[in-house]
Amino acid sequence: MATNYNKKHHLQLLKQKSMGGNSSEDELLRYSCILQNQLEWEIRDQYLELMEEFLKENISMPEFFAELRIKNYSIIDSVKFLESHRILLSPDKKSSKFGELLEAVTDHLEGDLYFTGDEFKSLIQENIIKIKKYLNEK
Repeated sequence: MATNYNKKHHLQLLKQKSMGGNSSEDELLRYSCILQNQLEWEIRDQYLELMEEFLKENISMPEFFAELRIKNYSIIDSVKFLESHRILLSPDKKSSKFGELLEAVTDHLEGDLYFTGDEFKSLIQENIIKIKKYLNEK
């Protein structure tokens, strides 16, 4: 998802929605995703640490998913809070791609895809390598 973000337009859409106006739900969703990516970017070190702890087998798969859900739901709640109070962040240019890379892991929170422990561990290993490589790019 491109980081084509217009804070003034986002605020305008939120204002229209709060006043019962016909704002574009697709645009609002896109802006919410950008804001979510930025919040994930802000705690990227926590995500990496969680994945590393899982790979080192310091936490189990259920514990990993529980922690990931807590982070995910906290970010969703934060986006709702920020938007409802019209507090918007300026996204970092790397936040969008980071969100896409993280999504490869968080997509499994709802149990849509099933893996054995070893398969999931391989998925985490592959994604942590991609994420670290991306974070080291200038």
